[in-house]
Amino acid sequence: MIVSGAAGSVGQAAIEIAHAKGAHVVALIKDADARWVSESGAVRATAQSDLGNLYRVVREATNGKGADLALNGVGGSIFGTLLEALAVGGRQVVYSAAGGREFPLDLLNLYRNQFAVFGLDTQKFDATTCAGILSDLGPLFESGALKPPKIAERYKLSQVREAYGRVASGQGDKVVFVPG
Repeated sequence: MIVSGAAGSVGQAAIEIAHAKGAHVVALIKDADARWVSESGAVRATAQSDLGNLYRVVREATNGKGADLALNGVGGSIFGTLLEALAVGGRQVVYSAAGGREFPLDLLNLYRNQFAVFGLDTQKFDATTCAGILSDLGPLFESGALKPPKIAERYKLSQVREAYGRVASGQGDKVVFVPG
């Protein structure tokens, strides 16, 4: 499995869930750092600035097969590179287009390799869908395979400016809104 944006919150959660389910992860991060790789649970990492290296890294990690799944949290700028690193029958899930909305697609390559591309817009999830996802993750939290993120501070909803100011400061800490 390839996780782009692996150093961010979504990427870290994806790595943790994948690891808990027994998947091996190749992380695509802004700057590859060996210490980060060992702490994250990823088996390998490559820098986003070195996308040409991703194919080789994935092939080495998968004994030449390629990745079964690539999570694309960047967009068009890495779409082709992720597609190239997939195994026959591999899937790419696109959940952001911040790094470009378009990519020229070679349909012959797509169907010959039996690739699948999925668009995932979590803003369209309703409460029932979210509850189902959380229900599926519950046993992983209960077993200790997943750990909730550390919460730096709790804020009342009336303190929304302060909370977003804390997050925007770049300290990387998580905040939670509480009723009251």
